[in-house]
Amino acid sequence: MSLSPYATSRDDAGVSRGAPASPQCSKWCFLLALAVCLLAAGLLRWRALRDDFTLDEIWSLFIVEGVDAPHQLLTRVRHENNHLLNSLFIYALGAREDWSAYRLLSFAVGTGTVALIAAAARRWDRSAALTAAALATVSYPLVHYSAEARGYALVVFFSLLAFLALRRYLDNRGMGTAATFAASVALGMLSHPTFLYAYLGAAVWSIFRLYRTVGQRVAVGTLLRLHAAPVAFLFLFYLFQVRGMVVGGGPEYPLGAVLAQALSLTVGGPAGGVVAVLVAFCLVGLVAAELWTLRREGRDEWVFFTVAIFLAPAAILLLTRRSLVYPRHLLVATTFLLLIIGSTWARCWQRWWFSKAAAVLLLVLALCGHAAHLMRLYASGRGQYLEAVKYMAKHTRDAQITVGSDFDFRNYMVLRFYARYLPAGRSIRYYPEGTWHDGAPEWFLAHALDVGVAPPHRLVGLNGGSYVLARAFPHYGLSGWDWFVYRRTTPVPPERYHRGE
Repeated sequence: MSLSPYATSRDDAGVSRGAPASPQCSKWCFLLALAVCLLAAGLLRWRALRDDFTLDEIWSLFIVEGVDAPHQLLTRVRHENNHLLNSLFIYALGAREDWSAYRLLSFAVGTGTVALIAAAARRWDRSAALTAAALATVSYPLVHYSAEARGYALVVFFSLLAFLALRRYLDNRGMGTAATFAASVALGMLSHPTFLYAYLGAAVWSIFRLYRTVGQRVAVGTLLRLHAAPVAFLFLFYLFQVRGMVVGGGPEYPLGAVLAQALSLTVGGPAGGVVAVLVAFCLVGLVAAELWTLRREGRDEWVFFTVAIFLAPAAILLLTRRSLVYPRHLLVATTFLLLIIGSTWARCWQRWWFSKAAAVLLLVLALCGHAAHLMRLYASGRGQYLEAVKYMAKHTRDAQITVGSDFDFRNYMVLRFYARYLPAGRSIRYYPEGTWHDGAPEWFLAHALDVGVAPPHRLVGLNGGSYVLARAFPHYGLSGWDWFVYRRTTPVPPERYHRGE
């Protein structure tokens, strides 16, 4: 007797396809619940849309401001921070005082992602679709990147669209779905190169399905029709964008810690520590068990998920030997985990009373965990840079605010952006390392990328002056940093100089 919660049927290709054995709710209840998820997703993302612009968003804006025509973003700018669709959107908007306008494209596709996740999981079961949609609605990583003017929300959206188009094509071989798949590949790569995880999963899955169902001769022709345009586009994208791409840099974290953080945050777990590692291991075990069950049931989506979630990221990281890896680089892979979780939840709900209780408990814990992350994001934002600049302006008598910092590139770029919002007649003069002197700078900015760092009360500057902590401006989450604003008090003799105490 099968333990599957799904009654299976065969499509024209002979591939097992799931349908609910008994409806979990009526069609209209399902649509109403999905509409509630979409409304909640929009509200949560809109709330996160309003906080301060971060370094990488500012960097993208400066890249766009440095070109004379939009085609130069495609042909001249080869920089990791040039997420092309996002950059073209910023270019189309032009100069804006309200920077949240640059986030509207991410907001729109980020909200739409919830619908795509529900559509992808709906084939299994309505309860699977609603579970995946509910998790996507409140998912802290998805909310966070759906409210940033970068390419991560876009690449997730087009990865899911490519998955849906490919699954439909493998069922009916329609040229319209092949065209949708090709367009999704192009737009996904223009969003961010991590779309390659999804494409590699799609390529292996399509080869696996077609060789099993239609034979070698027909499979070759079908695969050529499906992948010729995407492969040609990937080749051109490599020539014009990836080859010679400049990596922006950043702090280097252990790969194991990054993986644990990405996996834990997917289900609302903590961002670090022993608990995050335990959550990550449990999630990997759950996903592996579900993939094995899908394979045993003859549902070949397990091939796509295995490659897109695990094998493709591992292979690309090994081949590129990339040392700067962050959870956002794994967002495509971790988003597909939500579909696996939805399938597992529906399976547990169909079995025994204790599996139902465990499923409900784990879902509630995940939703509460995401809610806790979102509340902290709403409270602190990605940083409070404009408020810090206004604070220094308010407490500076002169028209010019003199500032130094502990990291010239990062802090200067952010100050350069927010200086635009100072009142007329006020300006910022930044003193990089090596230019400090006895009379300047008046202000010193220390930054902390990690959350919850306790700053020292007093620092000694590069000019030997004593700087006392005036105010802290915290942040929360996957982007941004804390700013600790120090003000100069009295100079210190050079023989007592040191960097801090």
